[in-house]
Formats: sequence, C-alpha cells, structure tokens
Amino acid sequence: MDAKLAEVDAKFSTPAHEQQLAQWRAKVEARRQSEGMQATASRSSAALRGRPILPAAGGIEASAKPEAQPLDPETLKALAPGSPAADIVAALGEPPGKVSTGEHAESWTYVLTTGAFGKLRLEDGKLKSVELP
Repeated sequence: MDAKLAEVDAKFSTPAHEQQLAQWRAKVEARRQSEGMQATASRSSAALRGRPILPAAGGIEASAKPEAQPLDPETLKALAPGSPAADIVAALGEPPGKVSTGEHAESWTYVLTTGAFGKLRLEDGKLKSVELP
C-alpha cells in the first residue's frame, strides 16, 4: 500500500501543483498577516465546515466554497492512529485536499498555520499516519 501512496504523491508533484501550493501558501501568509492571526491549539469545528474537496483526477479545481482555516500542527499531532475518519472530520472539518489512493485508502491534506501542509493517511476509514513538514 505504501508504494501506491508514493505513486500518487509523485503524480501530484507536478509543476502546476507546486505552483498552486505556492499560491495557497502565499494566500495563507497574507491572510495571517492582514488579520494578525496567531497559532491556536484548536479551532471550532463549525468554522471549518464547508471546505472544498479537490478532485482525485484532473488536477486542482477552483471552488466557490470558503477557504480552509489553517490548523496548528499540534492539532494534527494529537490525532491518534486508528481514529475513524468521521471523528477526524467532526474535529477538523472536511480537508481541503482529499485524494483516493486505492480502494480502501485516502490521503487528506490540511493547511497549517505555518503556511505548510499536513497530510493524513487513512486506510479502511481509519487514520494510519500523520505527516508534517
């Protein structure tokens, strides 16, 4: 299964995807500076609902849904392996990036307050691992 995840990661490491990530990071940084945002240990799950989900194929599409609120990296570190996907969504909201990496596997991406991205790997609807920069 890890080989499949690596294959999907490689597929989405294209110049266009990297450009989109750079633009997204710039938006997060600009927003944080303009609003004087400070890192917080947790965010209201109600504020995180309605986030766009990126399609698994065909690249990244724009969405009319609200931008994802950045999460503190500690929030992702605190997630316990084996946590059900529904519990994660209830706590953090829908991830802005969601890719199916197999019949029973997914990779979720959340924006962090640092401007970077944290990835959650799920198998059979449960958290397998958290990857932080």
